[in-house]
Amino acid sequence: MATIHEQIIAQADCAEIRDIAVGAFWIAVLAADPLRCGLASLIRPDYLEHGSLASIGYPLERKGARELLRYIRSADTVEAGIGLATLNALLPVDWGALRKLQVADMLREVAYEKHVVVIGHFPFVDDLYHVSAECRVLELNPRDGDLPADHAPVVLPEADVAVISSTTLMNGTFSDLIKLCSKHCTVFMVGGSTPLTPVLFNSGVDILAGTVVEDPMAAFRAVRQGARFPQIPGRVPVIMSRNDVSGNTEE
Repeated sequence: MATIHEQIIAQADCAEIRDIAVGAFWIAVLAADPLRCGLASLIRPDYLEHGSLASIGYPLERKGARELLRYIRSADTVEAGIGLATLNALLPVDWGALRKLQVADMLREVAYEKHVVVIGHFPFVDDLYHVSAECRVLELNPRDGDLPADHAPVVLPEADVAVISSTTLMNGTFSDLIKLCSKHCTVFMVGGSTPLTPVLFNSGVDILAGTVVEDPMAAFRAVRQGARFPQIPGRVPVIMSRNDVSGNTEE
């Protein structure tokens, strides 16, 4: 059976890669005909502290779309981010399956008086503390009140609602985390790196919360100049729900 990465990559268009920006916090890939911009969070590896960058060579765009897409499975998180941003630039946008909505608004309703587990300390976590029966946050680098990421096998099976960061597709933890969620659990995948494809519904995700870039050049320039996510212009928050999409691709 194809891996989740292989299933998602199979949904991507084949197009020319025009340019790639590896910024301070985000990665952006420009695809041409039509011009599109895909985003992925930069997971900073230890070697960046020593002034190095990805080992895959320069100029990156000359490698072509198919080769860059394969990097999504790399153990190097910079390479994986380039692969995921390339994927997000090449996935077709089905506006009929999308709603323009902030995920925080939906989560406040879905998580009301429920047991919630969040993978990653997102800005909406404070809201979930107030509306949920219980909210636990798992982090690789825990803040006050967070749990270490290795607590997932203990707390995820008990969750009514699980919120999983799309960066788990880059660091290799997605498949293990989704297996820990019970059948009754409503699973969100969230973040600007989220691939907006119903293929993920076949893996157990119920809600995809990501972003569509409507002004590719503005977003690309911002990433290249070191913008954090709220500073990136030209993007629209969107939701894709399993319940709103028919004919999910089964493998």
